[in-house]
Amino acid sequence: MSNPVSSHGFTLIELMVTVLILSIFAAIAVPGFTDLIRDSRTQSVGNELDSLIQFARSTSVTRRSEISVCVGADSVWTVKSDCASAATIRSMKVPQGVQAESDTSELNFHSNGTVAAAMNIAVCREDNSGRAYLLSVQRSGFISQRVSEGNGSCTP
Repeated sequence: MSNPVSSHGFTLIELMVTVLILSIFAAIAVPGFTDLIRDSRTQSVGNELDSLIQFARSTSVTRRSEISVCVGADSVWTVKSDCASAATIRSMKVPQGVQAESDTSELNFHSNGTVAAAMNIAVCREDNSGRAYLLSVQRSGFISQRVSEGNGSCTP
């Protein structure tokens, strides 16, 4: 009597079908994953700006003096005692691929944590995907952040 030969592993055809199915799934998933990473990077910049503004507010209260958040050239946001001053307390550069636009060039916190004038900031991808992270600093010093599915422009 002969014993049947038992087979272990995959045939070449089964392996090729599996590779084909995996490549189709990868082709579908990669563009969506890339957008997810870009949106996450944009939201991260919005959170960093929120943190920088919160830092400026708490510094003004702690030091009992006026502190300014200044929007400089090359997308650099700085915290200073005065925007004309050369001494920087803290700074943040908006990374390439993301833009942060504000409706004013500086935000001045008083010693009690309030601001002289409100500021609106829009953080979005440079390719203007239509999604923007909006930060609003109210005169009371309160900072709110929300997501806007806009028209593709990065305006606060």
